[in-house]
Amino acid sequence: MKSISVKIIGLTLLAILISMLTIGGIGILSIMHEAKEDANKELMLICDNRRKSIDAYLNSIEQSVNMIAHYASERLDTLELVEGGAAGLPADQLEFTDRDWDSSRQAKLDHYLASYLEQVDACFQSVSNHTNGTVSYYFRLSPAISRDMTGFLYSKVGRTSFVELELTDISLYEPDDLSHVGWYYIPIRKGRPTWIGPYENMNLGTQMLSYVVPIYRAGVVVGVIGMDISAETLIEQIENLEIYDTGYAFLVDENANVVYHPTVQSGKSVDTYDLQLAENALMVHDRHGDAVMLINYKFDGIDKLAACAFLSDGLEIIVTAPRSEINATSHGFANTVLIAGCLIALVFSLATVVMMRRIIRPLKNLAEVARQLTEGNYDVNLTTQSQDEVGILTNSFQHLIDHLKVYISDLNSKAYSDALTKVKNKAGFEIFTRKLDDQINAAEKDTRPNFAIIMFDCNDLKTINDTYGHAKGDVYLQNACTAICRVFAHSPVFRVGGDEFTVILQGEDYVRREELVEELKAYEKAHNLEHPSPWDQIGLSVGMAIYDTAKDEGVEGVLKRADERMYEEKRKYKQSQMKNR
Repeated sequence: MKSISVKIIGLTLLAILISMLTIGGIGILSIMHEAKEDANKELMLICDNRRKSIDAYLNSIEQSVNMIAHYASERLDTLELVEGGAAGLPADQLEFTDRDWDSSRQAKLDHYLASYLEQVDACFQSVSNHTNGTVSYYFRLSPAISRDMTGFLYSKVGRTSFVELELTDISLYEPDDLSHVGWYYIPIRKGRPTWIGPYENMNLGTQMLSYVVPIYRAGVVVGVIGMDISAETLIEQIENLEIYDTGYAFLVDENANVVYHPTVQSGKSVDTYDLQLAENALMVHDRHGDAVMLINYKFDGIDKLAACAFLSDGLEIIVTAPRSEINATSHGFANTVLIAGCLIALVFSLATVVMMRRIIRPLKNLAEVARQLTEGNYDVNLTTQSQDEVGILTNSFQHLIDHLKVYISDLNSKAYSDALTKVKNKAGFEIFTRKLDDQINAAEKDTRPNFAIIMFDCNDLKTINDTYGHAKGDVYLQNACTAICRVFAHSPVFRVGGDEFTVILQGEDYVRREELVEELKAYEKAHNLEHPSPWDQIGLSVGMAIYDTAKDEGVEGVLKRADERMYEEKRKYKQSQMKNR
């Protein structure tokens, strides 16, 4: 019987080992593969989200300058330029010439230009005060137009508000002097709006980026209109970005030279520490698209992965982290699975030895059954004890597989936030309500959690999008979300649709629910009085419902009632709008 025991133990251990290696190996490989893919996607998502955030800011600068440039161009009187002798000048003429100079004609033109500059100045001042991050703005007339009329320059570098400064005398510098006059010559040579920098502006004594638009009228370069932002404005958006444990983001220019890096000096070429990274960074610039590229490289002897994306101002954002940190999650899961497998194998081995005596008894029964079969007695019953043992083994391995599925599920499940408003999105709402349903189902009726759900709908979003553009519609949504978050500061806020938000009230916010709804309406009214622009206002239809243990089985019933009440209020709002027309 000892030899049989050894064979059974050996066979059991072999079966456990083969099963563990097969299932565990496949599970570990699957986990590591999925974890790697998810980590790559996460890094690309971080890079893409920050790129979109920065581009949104840069686009706001472009829109402001383009609006002023359009205004300045439309306000120009072609006849005045023609009569003043400025029409038809060569496009590359950048200095005043006699051109059959007539002092009376020039005086008349200068008088017109003075009035014209006052109008543009007033409009520019209004726009600049409402454009975040602007440090200076200017309109420089071409020297070919007038000797005396130069334009205007306002700056708040080192100040809290804009102050008019004397314009740079561009005749004192060579056209290639980027630090002093690049902002003037570059857009004229390109003949189109352009971003310049980052560069050290020697006139204002700070590092900045400039967006400059050339103005043309009557076949002549009238001048350039531009707006400057501090380079620190862009750097602040990436320097505190948290990426794993030691990851970071940095900026390079179109030549793969460092603009900002936490450890590398600005101006240094990327290829000095990794040629592959530099080559791929240049490749991203050649694409000039929205795609995010992944790059493997080494820095200080550490294997790293970087996600690179092109910004609208010509710079490139690179988000990077050590491979060891990116793969730490997958390695942790693999180690957990391996340890769990070893523990399971150890437990089963000990159980096999302990239960050997019980195993021998079924073997004797099997021998008896075999004897009866040899005698022709087929009317016998086999015990199910062996099946039970096999079932336990099968169930144990099924538990192992279940654990692996849980690990994979946990790895793949992520909470996503809404990119526009930064609150939780619909997926986050579903996860939250599922947990709340679990709490309800696990509790007795009298101990179930108290909560209320408020549904919000942003009125007239489509009208704002169609009339003023989707960028203004985004501002409208952000204002609404800010108001909701400010009033319901202690409750989770979710964006569950294009123009719909949801708040789940618990605790003190649940107790003060009616008061908070009134507070939101008061805030909305006060805000709208201060912000007359349609896209800057707040218009919300609100529907609230309270969880009732007597008729609600879970969150769904409460949500449905809140939604119906919200749509009822929205219907009343639309009716009132129709009556007011």
